[in-house]
Amino acid sequence: MLLNEISFQDFIPIQGYGQNNFKINNKYYEGGIFIFTNIICEWSGFNDFSFSKFDISDMDIMFIGMGVRNKKPINIFKDFFIKNNIIVECFSTPTACRAYNVTISSQRKAGALLMPI
Repeated sequence: MLLNEISFQDFIPIQGYGQNNFKINNKYYEGGIFIFTNIICEWSGFNDFSFSKFDISDMDIMFIGMGVRNKKPINIFKDFFIKNNIIVECFSTPTACRAYNVTISSQRKAGALLMPI
């Protein structure tokens, strides 16, 4: 079987996740995070809209990692993305990390808001 190395070009993949942390660009981040193109910042949960200060107008899809279990985010939070024509997908955090990496590997403009596990 022929395997090809994945090129992420302008996007930063999630290298790993563990108990209350994420590994991105060989650096560990504690707690929740927002990631989009070359932006990585802290995210404290569904009352935290600080990520909206960044230009996300060209984002296609937002993956929301809900921690260990897949829960539903509050509607006002989901509505923010829908009003901005961004598709929202909610998963457990491990599934959201994998979905984000697969999506950016095909050069689609994806973002992720991830609660720690």
